[in-house]
Amino acid sequence: MVNLSQSINNKNLLKSRKLASFTIVGIVIYILMDILVQLLPPHYNPLIQAESDLAVGPYGYIMNINFIVRGLLSIALILSICHSADQKYRTRIGIGFLSIWGICSLLLAFFNTDIFSFSQPNVHLTFHGKMHLILAAIAFICAPIGQILVTISFRKMPLLNSFIIPSIILSLFTLLSFIIMVPIDMKTPYLGLTERIFIGFTLLWFLVVAIKIRGSVEHQNV
Repeated sequence: MVNLSQSINNKNLLKSRKLASFTIVGIVIYILMDILVQLLPPHYNPLIQAESDLAVGPYGYIMNINFIVRGLLSIALILSICHSADQKYRTRIGIGFLSIWGICSLLLAFFNTDIFSFSQPNVHLTFHGKMHLILAAIAFICAPIGQILVTISFRKMPLLNSFIIPSIILSLFTLLSFIIMVPIDMKTPYLGLTERIFIGFTLLWFLVVAIKIRGSVEHQNV
């Protein structure tokens, strides 16, 4: 019975490591694709234009693929955390919030935003534009909440309990960047900058947690 339990645990840890590796690779791909589409026409200003605007244009499909990548890499880390912890140690609420972030990020690919122009401040919102705003708002709210709640649960996870302080610091930076971003609406300059800072901290948390899980599992020689 002990051997069977150990075998199941080892399989879960192997799955956790593979999913963490998928997350790391996914983040690298996401950053490279984001840079690529930013360099292509119509050359939106990254300080002013939201990242979602990159999905509107002749090469917008690249950004839509990137939204799917962001959703998949987020879900991969969520599953990695689940496989690396016993059922009783998982924070279902925190996992739920992060899952919403991942699913909404993925769905953004199917609802392009409406482009805002300072020369035309009163933009008519289309159905897909409204859906994009709703999905983005839900995702952005859920990310910092989920990160903080999941981080708190790390104290009861053998693979991650030593990582709680760096993780909570990063999750608080995610929350702070969200708070800074909220007052900046579509008619205010630097929306693009504050949004990218928020997304950057969000993905940085995913990256460092994935690296920690992968390193911890390898340290156990599974």
